[in-house]
Amino acid sequence: MPTITAFWNKLNANEKLVGYGIIVILVSWLVGLVTGGGLGGSWAFIVAIAVGVIYWLKYAPNQSITWPAPIQTIVLVIAGIAALLSILGLLGLLSFLAFLGIGYMIAVLGNAIGAGLMAYGAWKEYQAMPKSAAAAPATTAAPSTQTPTTPSAPAATPPSSPPPASPPPPSGSV
Repeated sequence: MPTITAFWNKLNANEKLVGYGIIVILVSWLVGLVTGGGLGGSWAFIVAIAVGVIYWLKYAPNQSITWPAPIQTIVLVIAGIAALLSILGLLGLLSFLAFLGIGYMIAVLGNAIGAGLMAYGAWKEYQAMPKSAAAAPATTAAPSTQTPTTPSAPAATPPSSPPPASPPPPSGSV
């Protein structure tokens, strides 16, 4: 079983950014729980655990999971939904700022920051995903034996010469 340090070393820079978002969400959830903020952001806690498990399974040596989509896309969708819900939670917090405790405020603010980090890292990882694998055709055609020819471009008139004059209209027709 790999250790946390060995697992962390396998992550690339974008996945580590998602990991920092997971850590921020977990810490803010614990702070909110300990300070009496209740379970504010429980959905963010669940999302953070889910993304962590996805990455753990991706790098586990004895796992051979067939994912329904590329892992980068799955994590991006999950992190994007978490970021959207965190922004909505943060907007709700602003309207009830005087009535809520500090623990709840820390939990909601931490969830928004953590989910934002997760979404940003997931977006960067999605952008770094090789596009050739996604755009590859389902069937491969036999290579052609003909060499492609490039059509020659028509000769352009030099810009310093005036355009050719048009012929005068026929004089006999009125």
